[in-house]
Amino acid sequence: MAIYFKSDEERATIDPKLNDYLTPDSGRKSYAVWQGDRLAFASNTRDIARYLGDLIRWKLEMPPRPESPA
Repeated sequence: MAIYFKSDEERATIDPKLNDYLTPDSGRKSYAVWQGDRLAFASNTRDIARYLGDLIRWKLEMPPRPESPA
């Protein structure tokens, strides 16, 4: 999940296609906090599931999530 806190340039060094998979507003939301050596997720699990789904799609080389209509 720490990949969401990296800059666009840092993510591009990992994989140039990675930004295509991540939810655009994900870096601005607080969805987890460190409590000692444990990562405690926020109560809005719908957002967390979406972010994890983005990473799973990228890792399994599936197509990125379709953009929502504006």
